[in-house]
Amino acid sequence: MSQDLPAQRPSAEAAGGETKPSDRPARQQGLQALTLSVRSVLALALALVVAALILFALAEVRGVLVTLLVGIILAEALRPSLRTLEGWGLPRFVALLLVLLALLSVFGLLIALVLPPALVQIEQLISVMPSQLERLQGVLAIAETRTDLLNLALEGARTAGSQLLGRVPGLVGQLISVPLALFSAAFATITVILLAVFWLSATRQLDRTLVARLKPDQRRRVRRISRAVRQRIGGWARGQFLMMLAIGVTSFLVLLVFDVRFPVPLAIWAGLTELIPLLGPVLGAVPAILVALVDSPTKALLVGLVYLLIQQVEGNFLVPKIMERVVGLHSFLVLASVLIGGALLGILGVLLAVPVAAVADALVTELVFEPAGLNAKPPSPDDSPSPSSPIEGERGPGGEAQPSKSPATSDDAPGAESRE
Repeated sequence: MSQDLPAQRPSAEAAGGETKPSDRPARQQGLQALTLSVRSVLALALALVVAALILFALAEVRGVLVTLLVGIILAEALRPSLRTLEGWGLPRFVALLLVLLALLSVFGLLIALVLPPALVQIEQLISVMPSQLERLQGVLAIAETRTDLLNLALEGARTAGSQLLGRVPGLVGQLISVPLALFSAAFATITVILLAVFWLSATRQLDRTLVARLKPDQRRRVRRISRAVRQRIGGWARGQFLMMLAIGVTSFLVLLVFDVRFPVPLAIWAGLTELIPLLGPVLGAVPAILVALVDSPTKALLVGLVYLLIQQVEGNFLVPKIMERVVGLHSFLVLASVLIGGALLGILGVLLAVPVAAVADALVTELVFEPAGLNAKPPSPDDSPSPSSPIEGERGPGGEAQPSKSPATSDDAPGAESRE
């Protein structure tokens, strides 16, 4: 009997509930999964803390960051001009110097032509504002006696006019500091111009010192992403400038035709409000309509109709042709970016929301959609390239499009970034 006990020990241990060797890997996997989940939670918490610290640091220096961003936007808007000058055989330093002189000349010409009449008309507007507001209240009172349908709206407008009339003395006191504000704006503009020139001169050095040291495939990808981002920023800036110029000049001509007073500051205001997406045209039209309303309701109605026509032309022709084709953002994304930018940075966030959203869209497209093959359009027989097409290039083993091997267009060439 004593000799049979050792032989029966394994079955007795199994019956006693001891762990089998086959159960140990499962328990170890469970412990490893628990450890990984704890590490993931800690990593996520650490990432959130780091992100909060970064956002706090960015909020502290947001003024500097906004200035840098505006300088970069201006630089990318001027990059085609720099490439054109270099294409004429000019050295890069000479081309940069010519771009700087052209910017300063345009800036000085605008100040000399626009600022003196604008200041005179602004001063006249301030001096006649109390009497014009009283006259506007009289016009609203007469209109109120003739109709009952607009009583509520007219009462609100008259109340707002009374409040504005009470604030005129304080407003005049604040506008006394306009020359100082103009000097600060001029200094900030010159700073932005210099930053733009420095950025244009630094891109080639950045390519030589950093990008050129990457592996060929990484170098091609970085240059492709950089080119996409620069095209979005520069295209937005050039399109925005054209729209501001078109709206400002058109508004000035309309105000002259209808003999509306203070055409220069009103036209400048209409052009500047084009920087505000979606709501800019409405904000630009309101002051002109109010000034015309002081003269006569008929003039205000005609001016409002012409501004409405301008907005329709802008929305149906200028924006699709100039902005949407370059920026490529849906209206919902534009509105969402404006709301987020306004909540974070106020009016500056509203002004810079669209270019920042365009850059984010370009990055997501190049870093997420392109590698996953989600951005490719379905091929059509009309768009199919020929086998020897130099645009599409060759297909690699994984089906990914390879760049053309022509040294003049390859992203792997040493001066590829400099040519941009």
